[in-house]
Amino acid sequence: MTASKVREQSDKRMAELDVERRGHERELKRLHARLRKLVGESVAAASDGRSATDQLADLQDRIRTLEQRMTAIREEVISFQREAVDERDLARALSVFDPVWESLSPREQSRIIRMLIERIGYDGRDGTVTVTFRSPGVKALCTEAEFRSRKEIE
Repeated sequence: MTASKVREQSDKRMAELDVERRGHERELKRLHARLRKLVGESVAAASDGRSATDQLADLQDRIRTLEQRMTAIREEVISFQREAVDERDLARALSVFDPVWESLSPREQSRIIRMLIERIGYDGRDGTVTVTFRSPGVKALCTEAEFRSRKEIE
């Protein structure tokens, strides 16, 4: 359940990033075409050089902004891929979770809950509770639980 929810949230965000990326790619193509056209027009008609220069500067700023956002999208996608939760790792972590949980102080238990949960929402109309998990937190818990279980075996 937890792994599927984390994966579902991750997949949703990846889809949003993909839609945004494709939109930016289309806009970049349009801006580059406009830039080429404007450069051609400004060379052909040097009389109105100032407005063409202003337009060129504006287009280049917009292109730079979009390219920076595209870089941020690529980095976020890489981060999601790196932090993907493996169900086997999660199953191993959960199999040793109860004894580990019982051995933790309330402060450590609180830290783990904060590490795992990003947001809890309550819909009063439906009476439903939604929990949004932190994918990196689940991954960190898996790693920490595996480390603790190895340490106990040794």
